[in-house]
Amino acid sequence: MKRLTSAALSVLILLLLSGPAAAWTTLVLSDGRTVTLDQPPFFDGGAFRLPAGARLPRERVAEIRFEKEVQATPDTWRYDAARYEALFAKGRELARQYPNRDGVILEDLGAWRLEDDGTQRYSYRFAALILKDGAKRWGQVGVGVDPDRNRLDGPFGVVVHPDGSYRVAGDSARSSVSPYQGDVFFNRYNVTRLAIPDVRVGDIVEYQYTLTDFRPPRPDFFFPQFVFQTTVPLARSRMEVRVPAGRQLNWRIKNFPAGRAEPERARDADGGDLYHWELTDVAPFDAEPFMPNFGEIAPSLRATTLTDWGPIFDYLTEFYRSRLVVTPPVEAAVAAAVGDAKTLPEKIDRLYRFVQRRIRYISIKTDIGTGYTGHAAEVTLANGYGDCTDKALLLATMLRVIGVESHPIALHTFGGRRDLYDLPNLGGNHAINVLFLDGKKVFLDATAETFRYPDFRPDDYGRPYLDALGREIGTITPPPAGADRFRQEWTLRFDETGGARGTRVSLPTGALEAMNRGRLEGLDPKQRRQELRAQALQFGSGGQLIDFRDDHVDDLDKPLRTEVEFQARSLAKTVGGVWVIDLPLPERFSAINLETRATDLLTPFVYTEDYEFRVVLPPRWEAVDLPPPLAASDAYTDFSGRYEKTPDGFILHCTLTRKSAAVPAADYETYRETLIRVETFFGRRVFAREVQP
Repeated sequence: MKRLTSAALSVLILLLLSGPAAAWTTLVLSDGRTVTLDQPPFFDGGAFRLPAGARLPRERVAEIRFEKEVQATPDTWRYDAARYEALFAKGRELARQYPNRDGVILEDLGAWRLEDDGTQRYSYRFAALILKDGAKRWGQVGVGVDPDRNRLDGPFGVVVHPDGSYRVAGDSARSSVSPYQGDVFFNRYNVTRLAIPDVRVGDIVEYQYTLTDFRPPRPDFFFPQFVFQTTVPLARSRMEVRVPAGRQLNWRIKNFPAGRAEPERARDADGGDLYHWELTDVAPFDAEPFMPNFGEIAPSLRATTLTDWGPIFDYLTEFYRSRLVVTPPVEAAVAAAVGDAKTLPEKIDRLYRFVQRRIRYISIKTDIGTGYTGHAAEVTLANGYGDCTDKALLLATMLRVIGVESHPIALHTFGGRRDLYDLPNLGGNHAINVLFLDGKKVFLDATAETFRYPDFRPDDYGRPYLDALGREIGTITPPPAGADRFRQEWTLRFDETGGARGTRVSLPTGALEAMNRGRLEGLDPKQRRQELRAQALQFGSGGQLIDFRDDHVDDLDKPLRTEVEFQARSLAKTVGGVWVIDLPLPERFSAINLETRATDLLTPFVYTEDYEFRVVLPPRWEAVDLPPPLAASDAYTDFSGRYEKTPDGFILHCTLTRKSAAVPAADYETYRETLIRVETFFGRRVFAREVQP
């Protein structure tokens, strides 16, 4: 690779040390460095000629930016020296109050407007003080735009240095990526990005934009929302909502300070009703592992002009009914998929597998209708691909052919708000099916590929859902206790040196079986062997993989079974003539690392773990001290563990059942104490000694 000559480097240093210019050209080099010039360079076809005659080879230049320096004048960015002086002072005050944070957000201002003609506008302004390198990300802004529905004004940005100088991010700092797409996702969205230049620690970055929706799904579909807290100090957070005069606004407030939940009311120049909520000097929130969605625990607000779910039910139902149409191709596909199945559960299972495994997950959204409600069943069938909504519509349509009523339902999977549907809105990130069988509801999710009926993805368990066809808001019922189970059967044969040769047989059921099967389907034998070699190292000092087998990975009709054979050099150590045996048991539960919690502890789903260790000791060895049994239980966990002596060694039986996916913060101490008792049980060792003949 060619390098810059010493002459060129000298020129670059002189340029970088020179004072600010009225206009400049920035050359971004291939190694990430930049060269700033006060005039465009001359390109001779092979290199850029720099001032003083130096040449920069073309291959060293990755990008050229033509930019204009903005001086501090009243008509540029409405620059107000007193305002920025006050912002710097406020930022430093909060930085002293809350040290060791990446930055301080100074202004967090959102405004939602429903205009009299039905147009919707969202405006946002952000200003923050950069305290650490991690906060420089605030200088990178991205706004999603649907060109068929939206018009974007901005984003515009500026960086203000502590000495009062500043740079406005001009047109050269803005770019657009279109369309957003990946291996399985395609849509019409553009992402407009703004890279605010020259952001340093100690600066204030500020940006703003306005996004106009001139083609909402319906004029009365207006769903403002805002969160008034984050993980850094926040000086001022404000939400404004405008609706036409006389239009009712309904809202839900969470976690606001006493006396601050009611909005300030006013009228705008057009007679519209204005609502304002504002919080100041908001303390940072310390995130906790396994905590709920941030919108549930921070001060937050969601609003709508709807008074009930009727309009949303009507809107979605109109689309669904036009897509849930049984046609000859659909009937033929059902007949082929069902084949010789006799019972209704067998028929449902075969259709479920067909949509999972024969319809590839790919999302292509081209308009409002497909964005919310997918494509017609026959279209998805012919394409051979579709997203969650497409799959749910196709499965519901195919089930109709065999006489089963099913509706597509919307939800937000694990990690979304648990109170998502406590007021009318179109929220959600997923779609699955609810089936109505013998007066009961059965839930299926056809987006995976390895689930047997009636199992479905665990990140759907317990989530609120929207069933437009059934005109219902409900909660997804998890499978019955014991359906999701993970069993391991270990056999360990010790030798007289303390080493052991062992086998581990894994027998998952329910969602755990499907998830393990799906993961194994994605691994080739070489990757699987590498994975198990790494696991064998955890079975004890000098652990080595000997062999393995994975049974029925590709056959959903048979239970998944995996077996691993390994050798461990030292699972037992001698201390004063007594062998201390160390079984490869769990040591810590990461969910209870915190001594106390401010938020609920959430896990994706509940399941049962069964472990059985059969230990065979060398001849003339016997177990002389087995740990006492343990039975521990609370509202969220059941555990039982016991050791049993055998003629040739001993057996350990233990079962851990997680009974609830949510542990309230008020009950965390009890829950933690239970799991600490389990950890203590797992940490106890077995003692053995050699018996003299």
